[in-house]
Amino acid sequence: MGTAMIDGLNSAEDGGLFPRVQHRYGLRADPLDMDAPFFPDAGRQHALETLRHLCGFGDMALLVTGAPGAGKTRLLGELIRSEASRLDMHRLPSASLTSVQALVRHLRSIAPALGHTGDVPRDVVFAFFRWSEARARKGQRMVVMLDDADRVAPELLRLVLSAFLAADRASAAVPVFAGSQGLLESLGIEGSAEGVSVHQVDLRPLGPEELFAYLKVRVEMAGGKVSELLGHKRLDQLHQLSQGSFGRLKRVGHGVWLDQVALRPAAPGRKARLSTRSLAWPALGVLLLGGSWWYVSWQYDQTVARDRTVAAQPAPTRRSVTVGPGEAPDLPSQTVTSRAEPPKPAPPEVGSSSVAISPAQSSEAPPPQAEVPKPETTGVMEPGTAAGAVTGPTSLPAATSTGIPATDVPLETASAKVVAPDSAAPNNAPRSAAPEVMADTPAVKPKQPSFEPALGARFRPIDQLRARSGWTLQLVAGHQEKTAVSLIRQYPQLGDLWYTRIQRNGEPWYLVVAGAYGSLSAAQQAKAALPESLQKQSPWIRRNQDL
Repeated sequence: MGTAMIDGLNSAEDGGLFPRVQHRYGLRADPLDMDAPFFPDAGRQHALETLRHLCGFGDMALLVTGAPGAGKTRLLGELIRSEASRLDMHRLPSASLTSVQALVRHLRSIAPALGHTGDVPRDVVFAFFRWSEARARKGQRMVVMLDDADRVAPELLRLVLSAFLAADRASAAVPVFAGSQGLLESLGIEGSAEGVSVHQVDLRPLGPEELFAYLKVRVEMAGGKVSELLGHKRLDQLHQLSQGSFGRLKRVGHGVWLDQVALRPAAPGRKARLSTRSLAWPALGVLLLGGSWWYVSWQYDQTVARDRTVAAQPAPTRRSVTVGPGEAPDLPSQTVTSRAEPPKPAPPEVGSSSVAISPAQSSEAPPPQAEVPKPETTGVMEPGTAAGAVTGPTSLPAATSTGIPATDVPLETASAKVVAPDSAAPNNAPRSAAPEVMADTPAVKPKQPSFEPALGARFRPIDQLRARSGWTLQLVAGHQEKTAVSLIRQYPQLGDLWYTRIQRNGEPWYLVVAGAYGSLSAAQQAKAALPESLQKQSPWIRRNQDL
């Protein structure tokens, strides 16, 4: 249903549609026009308590966000109604803040003493927040609200935020911005407001059950019947058309109760055509994925078959015969590594010219060959060997001087050695040492600097406070330690004030608590016994284990 049609549901010329709703259902008042009582569900009560606490004790700017009609203005109105006696609250009209000069005029109307601070508008804004620090020291902190801040130029919003951050945030006037999620970008904050001294309170839309709870009280106050006005079908229509927004609910509610609005289902034929079209692209995607999977599988099978063919071919065998002269020196073994087996010891020598034969052929000599190839061997001279030793490649004749024919010896072992006629076979050549593998050692993380409390006599770790049973009074909370320390030093007569430090969204968060009480009633009595200046700041009664 179009937005224009929804906005026109309650636009009859004779005062809207409510007179007809009143006549049909016998209502005494319009349930959609009742601001009271304040709706506490959907996180609204928690948002109100957060604003009350941070306006009085916090050191951060406040940001209230939500969709149009989410109840931001109603929340700020309830904050003013409940805290007007304790806080000095001022609303800046967003529509008139068209320039920095207009902003300066409104700030000077709040603080006439700024008339002598110069003519530079930026300096006047910074001077206003420094001047507001004195109001907090006198017992009444100032709060400056900008509702509908989306309508204000981003440079003005950033100027106000910069002036607050430059002042003493624990006592300067607290700026409260209200608008949509786009305020984060307008204030120069990307992603989240946490960690930049800005606390965000986001108001979410109402769910069906929360919408029922909101309307039930108002329908009963107006004298209507809940079963008629909030039946299952009408409640579903109200929730879908309003989208959980208070503002849209006021525009569509009367039309739903007069049965002028209906949720039209889609036509069956059109739905079938849409379903067929919606399946076309997924089917094409599945087909493409199947084809690509088949092609990759085929390539893999071809690669595996080719690797198996290469692995099935026999490895080439290298044969080597080493023959020395009559007085051959001891030479280190020449190792020829085969792919098939690891190195093995050399066999015993034969005749005056030793021929190294593999253990597999030691029992049976191979038949003589018609032609003997000319293998090459490299002799390596050991220290202390005689002159005339074989030190280079040697060509073999057709037969040796001893009459033993030269033969090709299949070298299935790892080495062939040249030995002297009367010497024993040398030991195997030493293997090369395996490279050392150093185990990876874990990187040593630098130690984080330990926290040193500025007021150690009044500091307690959070685990120690949470281990206590019962209740306590939370007086202050903020990002700066000096906020907690200054409060404790301001009331030296209260000996049971302690402050602690916790982590909140990755940032340090300091709390000041007073006392430990066994029951809720005892904590309430202790709250009533606090100095009047602390009672005006609405201390928070909390369980110790929930700190």
